[in-house]
Amino acid sequence: MTDRPVILLDVDGVLNACPHRDPEKVGFTDFRVKLCDGFKITHSLEMGERLIALDADIVWLTTWENRSNTLIGPLFGWPEFPVLEGGEEWYRPGWWKSTVAEKFIRENPRPFVWIDDDLADAEDNGEIDWVGDVDLPHFGVAPLTTTGLTPLSLAGIELFLWGLTNDR
Repeated sequence: MTDRPVILLDVDGVLNACPHRDPEKVGFTDFRVKLCDGFKITHSLEMGERLIALDADIVWLTTWENRSNTLIGPLFGWPEFPVLEGGEEWYRPGWWKSTVAEKFIRENPRPFVWIDDDLADAEDNGEIDWVGDVDLPHFGVAPLTTTGLTPLSLAGIELFLWGLTNDR
């Protein structure tokens, strides 16, 4: 087991808010809009810099799947990250991301941060109860779909990761 934490990262509602961001509400002021595969992606380079600077590995967990490496990551100048794909889980009952995330975390046990705008609803629906059963430090961030990830949310993630490093 590696001690290095992993970040499970979604795109829409996290890196790209829907509808598009209002800088006065989210705190980032460097937004750019790019058309990716027919979708407007409103993104902040400052947000991208703060995410890539975190002391954690990033893994895509998004409906964009492999397109996250070819279309989304390049907007931030990021290298390719591993992608967790839905596969057959897309067609089974329940939230496919929860099943895929659980399998990944159980096979790769280490502290994790999960950033997805659907996390709060999934928790309310009992779809991520497994998170409480794993004996690993974890931190979930469920941004509002209309604001996406904010500087305050990033500060919480940074504090969580800092605590992991300083508790060793």
